[in-house]
Amino acid sequence: MANLSAMSLPAVTEKPLVEGTDPWPSTEDALLVAGVVAGIAKEVYGDRLVEVWMYGSRARGDWQAHSDLDLLMLMADEGGPRRRRWTALPELREKLIERYEYLTQSMISLYAVLPEQWRSWDTMFFRSVRRNAVRVL
Repeated sequence: MANLSAMSLPAVTEKPLVEGTDPWPSTEDALLVAGVVAGIAKEVYGDRLVEVWMYGSRARGDWQAHSDLDLLMLMADEGGPRRRRWTALPELREKLIERYEYLTQSMISLYAVLPEQWRSWDTMFFRSVRRNAVRVL
């Protein structure tokens, strides 16, 4: 398996990001970017990162040029405080922006949940995400 975190993000790194253009114009581009982010998340979280899913408009195929990339990360709690899932997200965002300085927080949306939430919570959000999500890792 390729070292995903060493890859460059498609489309954006090959040309300057121009206002109003789609940085990831195809589903394949979005999945490649999601894979790169998942690789960096694996570096940050190690074995606590269980799975990564792409959801939202890019997973459904109805995105606009300004649509973000929505990623849901299943994080093992390891018996500690659940709050650790949330406090680690800024570290991942920092690493992404550090490596890819053109990224903004509005380009990639990160959400972390426990595996049992993903499997069993019956809310409108989780039903919608499970309906269209594409597994990345």
